[in-house]
Amino acid sequence: MTARSRVRELIDILAACGPSDRRALALVREELTSIADALEEPSDRAAAPPPLDAASVAGLIDEASEHLSTVERALHTPATGIEDSAMLDTCLRSLHSVKGAAGFLRLGPAVRVVHAAESLLGAVRSGTAALTPDHIRLLLRSTDVAMLCFATPRESGEQEIPHLDTLVGELQRAARDALDQADGAAPPHTEAGASHFADSTPPSAERSFRISADRADALATLVHELESSVHALTHDTAAPTARHLDKATHLRRLEDTIARLHAEIDGLRMSSLRHTEQDLRRLVHDLSATLGRPVSLHAEGVDIKFDRCIADALSDPLRHLVRNACDHGIEAAPDRLAAAKPAEGRISLRVVRQDGSIVVEVSDDGRGLDRDRILRTAVARGLLSGPDAASSIPDDELCRLVLAPGFTTVARATEVSGCGFGLDIVHRRIASLGGRLEISPNPGRGMSVRIIVPLEEDARLRSGPRGAAA
Repeated sequence: MTARSRVRELIDILAACGPSDRRALALVREELTSIADALEEPSDRAAAPPPLDAASVAGLIDEASEHLSTVERALHTPATGIEDSAMLDTCLRSLHSVKGAAGFLRLGPAVRVVHAAESLLGAVRSGTAALTPDHIRLLLRSTDVAMLCFATPRESGEQEIPHLDTLVGELQRAARDALDQADGAAPPHTEAGASHFADSTPPSAERSFRISADRADALATLVHELESSVHALTHDTAAPTARHLDKATHLRRLEDTIARLHAEIDGLRMSSLRHTEQDLRRLVHDLSATLGRPVSLHAEGVDIKFDRCIADALSDPLRHLVRNACDHGIEAAPDRLAAAKPAEGRISLRVVRQDGSIVVEVSDDGRGLDRDRILRTAVARGLLSGPDAASSIPDDELCRLVLAPGFTTVARATEVSGCGFGLDIVHRRIASLGGRLEISPNPGRGMSVRIIVPLEEDARLRSGPRGAAA
């Protein structure tokens, strides 16, 4: 819920209050004050968002384009395939990541159309309605509009997309119609104890990362120097004595060039989460203003260097975790004060190397996981056989439930979150890196998610130096 929507609700509450409702009036006044403080605080943090890093913007646009292409490929498959729940889940995961990137870049039109497309796919997924050719045409138009927004990225309010309101309205009507067909349909049943996650690990993708043009030029220069040195060694026509001296010089030059080439490649392969941390600060700033909740991000260890492929791959999961903490974890300021917490919520990002792995922990001091609510939702969805099975479930199984595709305890998704795919995306992305998640629910005190990914270069170092004899 946005701050504007909440203020409107509070105004309605005030209108309904009588002179004797002093307690309600006091609570409304307190919450309005906290919202005003969050939106109008004159500090540098609240007054202006951190600047966007150009490389991060380019990376987000590339990621969004890849996700939209994934959706388009799925929608172009035969109708018998797109109706499969796994394919719908793939589309929903991709759209959820696109919506997050659009929100971060403040592409308001993209957020609106992707959220509406998400709602349509979610409505089809939740009930008995089939995805019709008309639905597919609407969804493909939605991906076209989103592609256009990312191709000409300007902040919300500056983009003018023709017929955007018409398209969003058509998507919303289609979603309502699909939900009407789903009313009364029994939820799909999953046998208690069945492994819902056994086949959820996606195949490992080809390792890749982006480099700047300057770094590419530096590599090209070093390769040219190598070619020159090799050419000098193999085409030397000088007298034997002079040839011997020249060969020693060329060999020393060749060794120096190889050493510099190794250093350049190692520099390319290593990175940190510093740029990601800066992006997360921007995300927390924006969500704090949108949700009307004061929230701050505290980071530790973000300059630790490790495999660039892993560092790049962690950016999207970390955005999902931070967005989840802001929207679902951190309470409104009055609720926090009533629970003897500071009015400002705190999200912590901690990075450490540990036993040959990189460990990234995202924690918050919010409400934590609501065990009873999660179990009720799981029973309603057929993930658990009944209240008896739910009452005895251990905490680790409880945490696995929230990783299920589409699992959410929120009644209505918003443009920020609530479709139930954020943690599923995180789980699958980390699994694709060969890593794992550890979730600590801490009801009433917050939630902690630890990402643990093994590092290949640490394994190489333990096995000996590169090129060493066996």
